[in-house]
Amino acid sequence: MSGGATSDTLLGKVRPFLGAGLGVARSRIDSLNFTFPGISPTATTTTPAGSSTGMAYLLTAGLSIPLGAKLDLDFAYRFSDLGSITTGSGQAQIVRPAASFALPIGGTNAPLQTHGVTLGLRYAF
Repeated sequence: MSGGATSDTLLGKVRPFLGAGLGVARSRIDSLNFTFPGISPTATTTTPAGSSTGMAYLLTAGLSIPLGAKLDLDFAYRFSDLGSITTGSGQAQIVRPAASFALPIGGTNAPLQTHGVTLGLRYAF
């Protein structure tokens, strides 16, 4: 009779991990063309292009399961914040059935964030 429990089960070998990163993100967006088919097939609004640079970070949490002496299966969740994406200030071009005109705008921005789940194999050399 063997004395004591062994941790040779798969669950006993699972290793949790955390990760983080910090950097700089540069984002560029071309001019945006919005269509309004409810108004007219030719109704559009076009905003200027733009770019932004700012701090970026990512956070990761996951589980690693050894499949062999040098091979692991990793399952992870990753959140990335890449700052914001910004259009430039300038003239928005408005096209409607009755008229076309330029409208001065100050630019717009929105957060640029991602959420992802990964499954990967990691080999140690």
